[in-house]
Amino acid sequence: MSASILQIARGKRMAYVTQSQPISSFPGLRSDFERLSWGLALCELVVGILPHEHPAAEEFSFVVRALHDLETHERPRVAFVWATTHLLDVAGFSPSFDACAVTGAEVQEARPFVSPHAGGYVVAGEAMRFTDRLQTTAEVIYGLAAIEGCESPPPKLKYTTETIRLLFQFWRAVVDRPLPAFEAALGLLLEPG
Repeated sequence: MSASILQIARGKRMAYVTQSQPISSFPGLRSDFERLSWGLALCELVVGILPHEHPAAEEFSFVVRALHDLETHERPRVAFVWATTHLLDVAGFSPSFDACAVTGAEVQEARPFVSPHAGGYVVAGEAMRFTDRLQTTAEVIYGLAAIEGCESPPPKLKYTTETIRLLFQFWRAVVDRPLPAFEAALGLLLEPG
């Protein structure tokens, strides 16, 4: 993983790199297995949502910042939750975690349902309509709703493990293809951190 700005010239049959300006190789990610795993999972999601060979300057800047946050944040899992939650918005899929995606009702259950296809939290009376529904805790929903409004990763986040597992289900629905790097990083959740 490295970030560079490339100048590309198009030939008759191929494109050629004519100039490269390195931005960062993220040495902090490369020297820590957990940080590297979350960084690879993040890059996998970016590849899944951004169109190939189309300029995306704003998204590029966000990804460079998110990788830097993963590299430097005291708790890389918290930085990953923040980055992937905000990346859902970049993908045009911003789940509703503060109110029911169907009725608009606020979260009231201790064990609420969420559904990627519904678009986030779903009240119990509506949840049975969605075959992809999952049950979680109100604390996870409240944490996700709060992190959506953060301009940078918060210092701490309760229930990080449960939150990452829940986000994985949303990302599987969004990119609709295997996510081997994210799945491998999920294995880290069995370890304390």
